[in-house]
Amino acid sequence: MKRTICIALTLIAAALMLTACGNTRKLERFDTGAVETVTITTKADADKPDYTVTKRKGVAELVDINNSAEFVETDKTTPAELKKGVLYTFKYYDFDDALLGECTISPDGYLLIKDEPDKVFLLKNTFDENALK
Repeated sequence: MKRTICIALTLIAAALMLTACGNTRKLERFDTGAVETVTITTKADADKPDYTVTKRKGVAELVDINNSAEFVETDKTTPAELKKGVLYTFKYYDFDDALLGECTISPDGYLLIKDEPDKVFLLKNTFDENALK
């Protein structure tokens, strides 16, 4: 009887782990060598960037933020609520000034994606606002 219960619990735990892993998403990865410039705005829907990063060390660190972002969908907040506060929008450009991609992260670790404007995602790893500054 114990053996049957242990096997059943193991199967349930494995199923839960596979389900939880399936919900995790990642942003499109960028090759650090393909990104020349990263612009950063600190307000929602700002037209002009607050910062333009062209130094390789800074670009590499910002590309790492993008490439390491793992997130899940959440309903703890809404895009409208997030847009009232500080939001960091990262735009990645290649050497021909073509936009490779962009993402928006709040200091609390919420993520907005341009392709899904009505959804809010929560980063699984922490967002270090102080390291960004």
